Amino acid sequence: MRALLAEDAKEDELSRRDAALEALGLCSNEELVEGAPLSSGEAEILEYVRSKVPPTDMAELDEYWVLRLVRGGQTTPQRFEEAVATFGRVARWRRELSKHRLDDEFEARMREFATRCVRSVVGGEDLYGHVVWVEQLLDVQMMTEGPRGEMLLARGRLTEGIERFKRAVASRLGVMRYKQIYVLDLAPLSVGPLLGSSDVRAAVEDLISFGSKYYPEGTFRIFIVNAPLVFRSAYAILSPLINPTTREKIRILGPNFLDVMRASGIPTESVPELVGGQHPGREVLDLVLTPKNNPPRGGSFSEMLEDERVSLFTPPPPDEDPRATLFHPPPPDDDLSPVSSTQQRLVRYLGPHRFHPNPRRLTTVGVNVVWTAAFVADGEIAIARSALGHAHHWPQVALTHTMGSSSAV
Repeated sequence: MRALLAEDAKEDELSRRDAALEALGLCSNEELVEGAPLSSGEAEILEYVRSKVPPTDMAELDEYWVLRLVRGGQTTPQRFEEAVATFGRVARWRRELSKHRLDDEFEARMREFATRCVRSVVGGEDLYGHVVWVEQLLDVQMMTEGPRGEMLLARGRLTEGIERFKRAVASRLGVMRYKQIYVLDLAPLSVGPLLGSSDVRAAVEDLISFGSKYYPEGTFRIFIVNAPLVFRSAYAILSPLINPTTREKIRILGPNFLDVMRASGIPTESVPELVGGQHPGREVLDLVLTPKNNPPRGGSFSEMLEDERVSLFTPPPPDEDPRATLFHPPPPDDDLSPVSSTQQRLVRYLGPHRFHPNPRRLTTVGVNVVWTAAFVADGEIAIARSALGHAHHWPQVALTHTMGSSSAV
């Protein structure tokens, strides 16, 4: 009975959201197929992947990851081999991450990274259930301090916090959602270190490519906000070179961006106060370091993920902190099926985007300055380097595109 009541509540909530989406002229939750069963073409790719990727690697990836990865790069001629490479790369990363122990020294270093270098805050969600993730670039010069691998591992831990939070939010609605709304706020960024230090630029490029390599196909919409006029001008020149499917996901906006987000199905109440919204926000750092989300000393990250799988679709008590729901045990009378039957719970949506741009730098001709201008999250796209020369001599730019290697923070 309790489970039935929970399902009714989820249906009521989705109906309310669908009414709001209809008023905005947007598709409904039912038309969104983020978790729909694989199409025949996708199933063919998955069958090929399973014939090529070792079972030990496939075992690292649950249904979320399989769905997410198999839908990337569907438009490229090399999609079969690219899918094999992506599955293997992500699986190896997750295996390595599971071996890493969270000790006090690393936690202190990660806290320093998250407070000095990239501030990362999560807010509410859009009308589809996609979490709103906001980041600000602060002291990018810090990226050159200490081992580069340690910085990327810290980034991985923070991203895992987002991944678990997305699953917890989706479980409340009883839907499959593995994408987020990503907002990059350029207001605090100083371009001085980017212009003056090749080491800083190299570190930023590593950070940019990290998400696309190990957390691809994770972004539903991208908003680069408080963008300077010069950046918006450069993007206007580069945007015709970007695949239309990808370009449609990106909005480069000045300070008046909340209205655009609201028209895209993202209530102002879901946007963190950090960038002018009305949601108090939570530091992503807290999603990693709270005792409920942190495995016991000596425990592995894979053990924590096993705990997560058990309770993935367990609705939390109404007054419980969302961070706690990741490990909330199912009530005794809960008849929700285990996560292994996720495919039966998937909801249809508008259809996956299937394009991944390449992270290789934009090659430029006749430039005085190469400016690393903006980058976005979790394996979707980067407009990472735009060349600004004399006003009368704009660069010629060439882009190459491959799946699974897109630049992202």
